[in-house]
Amino acid sequence: MSPSPRAVVTAALHAHGLASYTWPAAQIASELVAVNATLTPQKDLYLSLRHRDDALRLLVWDQHPDHAGPGSPSSARSGVGGRCGY
Repeated sequence: MSPSPRAVVTAALHAHGLASYTWPAAQIASELVAVNATLTPQKDLYLSLRHRDDALRLLVWDQHPDHAGPGSPSSARSGVGGRCGY
């Protein structure tokens, strides 16, 4: 069994001296992984953490197909994301 996203994020942040980000980052990573695992059951996910310019970026890639057709969200294809003030 794989370690939980929360445990992995917590360990990585502590190892790199970024413990102040632990609670929000672990919570957000857990939610993102849970949603993506629901959308793409039994498919691989990729979780990435990156710290630069006093900001922590969490990314999750999954294998769900691109949205297609009129009125579909384009943000899944365009890489548009959000920003959190932590």
